[in-house]
Amino acid sequence: MGLRKQLALLLIAIPLALRPLMAQSPPAAYRDTWSVRALDGRLVPMASLRGRVVFLHVWATWCAQCRPELRTIARLRATLTERGLSDAVAFVLVSPESERQVTRWMGRDMLTDAVYLEADRIPAELQVLALPTTHIVGRDGVIAYSARGAGRWDDPKVLALLTALAKSKEARP
Repeated sequence: MGLRKQLALLLIAIPLALRPLMAQSPPAAYRDTWSVRALDGRLVPMASLRGRVVFLHVWATWCAQCRPELRTIARLRATLTERGLSDAVAFVLVSPESERQVTRWMGRDMLTDAVYLEADRIPAELQVLALPTTHIVGRDGVIAYSARGAGRWDDPKVLALLTALAKSKEARP
């Protein structure tokens, strides 16, 4: 591994190791004018998810914290499916890496249908300053929760938040 990549890893890993999962001050609204690319090559405009809750998670294959975290996301998604809320919540797990890197790694994990690649730059207001970063966007297009660093997403509090947002009548037009 080159020196440049090692330095980049340290700049990301040190702040994350020193700080537990914490809510950030989220922007008031979420701009959905960007797209992601599915692993099958389809371009998916984020605007196509309007009216649904969006669980937006930015991660990387080289991120040691991301691997166990993806398992908690899979359990969260399974619980929502059991409760009949799978259509109300869109899981978008975005990696800034190449398709080759992600598909090679995804063979060892789950949620391949929710994994996407960056097609456009993630908007600056989403403040992806470290990996992993997670945003939960309500049906109304407002960011309800944001976190930097690894989290345990199958926590009952997260499930309660997603359930409440999914059952909310307010959806972005």
